[in-house]
Amino acid sequence: MIEGNIELQTVLAKLELNRQKIAATQKKGYLFIALGIAVVIAGFVMGLPVPAAVAGLASLIYGGVVLYKISDELKAYKEAFKIEVIGTALRSLDKSLTIEPYKGILEYEFENTQLFNQTADRYNTEDLVSGTAGATGFYFAEIHAEYKTEVQTKNGTNTEWHDIFKGIMFAADFNKNFKGVTILQPKDLFSTMGAWFSKNLFSFSNKDVISLENTAFSKTFITHS
Repeated sequence: MIEGNIELQTVLAKLELNRQKIAATQKKGYLFIALGIAVVIAGFVMGLPVPAAVAGLASLIYGGVVLYKISDELKAYKEAFKIEVIGTALRSLDKSLTIEPYKGILEYEFENTQLFNQTADRYNTEDLVSGTAGATGFYFAEIHAEYKTEVQTKNGTNTEWHDIFKGIMFAADFNKNFKGVTILQPKDLFSTMGAWFSKNLFSFSNKDVISLENTAFSKTFITHS
């Protein structure tokens, strides 16, 4: 795909110059940090702890400053890569596809899917991709939702974080009007997926299954409402 995509090749060539600059600066920063550590160790071994500590600390500070200054450029590079490279690649697949790195699926929308029986205590989402397929709008994004448990121990409170969902969530217009709660469940679930759904989905009985006019759709999904 890259060989035949002139626009993508141009974007990659431009970003490669920035990547090389950032990589060289990072290497410089890490080298000064490593040098500072080595000087301190050598000074203590040779019986010159004070001069070694001063020289080593200076090298460590300089290396840290170099890495700190380049951090903004690294962030800008990552953002440009997502928007320009991934964005260009997406447009080559479908002109309607766009990516917004700092947007995602809102937490209330995640909760309203009713696919999970845990409420998120920590929620992160990014890389929102949206587009259309015919008259149907859709979007998807990376999501990491977690809940926490706290256990009292003799040393205090121990907090542990557990994944509710970590992956990509996809949403699309259904083009149907429903009153109440409607959940689509894949028919042919692998054993692991079956266990996941039985644990996380709300319980529906067979009498809640409804039939839709699209037979191809009904062969793939069970609709509960």
